[in-house]
Amino acid sequence: MDKIIEGRDNSALLKRARHKYFTYALVVPLMELDSPLEQSYRNTYYCCRTLAERNGEVTGSYCKNRWCTVCNRIRTAILINADKPVLDSWDDKYFVTLTIPNVPADKLSSAIDGMEAEFRKVKHVFYERHRRKKRDTPLIGFRKLECTYNPERNDYHPHYHIIVRGEETAKELLAEWLRRYPEAVEQAQDVRKADDDSVMELFKYFTKLITKTKGKGSAVFIRPLDVIFQAMRGRRTFQNFGFKHEVVEDGPISEEAEKLAEEIEEEAVTVVYEWVQELTDWVEEQSGRVLTGYQPTPGFRQLVEGVGKSSP
Repeated sequence: MDKIIEGRDNSALLKRARHKYFTYALVVPLMELDSPLEQSYRNTYYCCRTLAERNGEVTGSYCKNRWCTVCNRIRTAILINADKPVLDSWDDKYFVTLTIPNVPADKLSSAIDGMEAEFRKVKHVFYERHRRKKRDTPLIGFRKLECTYNPERNDYHPHYHIIVRGEETAKELLAEWLRRYPEAVEQAQDVRKADDDSVMELFKYFTKLITKTKGKGSAVFIRPLDVIFQAMRGRRTFQNFGFKHEVVEDGPISEEAEKLAEEIEEEAVTVVYEWVQELTDWVEEQSGRVLTGYQPTPGFRQLVEGVGKSSP
C-alpha cells in the first residue's frame, strides 16, 4: 500500500507510528489487569487511534497519560523548551543522584511519600543554614523523580536525579540525604559535573518501560509497570526549587501542547484514518491506504509482540 501523499516529509508521522505501535501493545495487557488505572489505560488505547488530515496536516486526540509514549514525546519537548535554557545558563552545575534501598511493591508508594517528605526537610535545612550564613540562595535546582524495576529481585528502585548549582551544594545535598537514609548504599549515590548528557537525562521518562534482563535481552513487565504507574499517580515527577520559574507541569498535557498537536474541528476533517496494530499504521477505511508506511525493524517487532508475555 502507498502513502496517501507522494513526496510528503513523513519523518514525524513515522515516529508517531512507532510510538503508537509500542504503546498499543503496552496498554492492551494493562487494561486486562484489575487495576484502578483501567479507565486511564483505556484512554491511552484510544490515544491517536483516529487521525484526521486536512491540507496535508495530520492531527488526533491525545490521552495525556504519562505512560503513553505518543503523548510523552510532546510533553518532553515542552519541558526541554521551557527548562533547558535555564540549565544551560548555569556554568557551575552538578548532577546528583539520590537513592534509597529497593522496596517491594506494597511499600513503593509509602517509600516515595517518605522521600518527598525528607527532601522537603533537606530544603529547609539548607534554607536555615544559608540564612544564618547570609548567603543569597539556599538551594537552587531541578529535581526528577524516577522509579525502575529489578526483575531479579522483584523489587523497585525509586530515586531522584537532581541538578543543582555548585559543587559544594551538591556534596552538602548528598551528605544531608545520607544522614536521613543511613541504610542507603553510598556507592549508589552520585555527584558529578553536569554536561549535556546529564541535562537531557533529567527530561527522560519517569520509568523505563523496557527492562534489560541478565542474559535474556530486553522485556516489558506489565504488572510491575502498573505498580509504578499507580505509585506515581498524582505526583509531580519534575519540579524546580529554590527560585521562581514558570513551571511546565509534566502531568496532563497543557493547552500549549494541545496547540502543538494542532487539533482541528470535526467539520474540517477531509480524510480519517484508524490505527490497525497488525499493519503498524493508520489506514483510511474506504481506500485501504496507509498513512505513513511505517514498518518496524524485526527486533523491535519481536519486542512489541512479546509485551505481556514476560513474567512476572
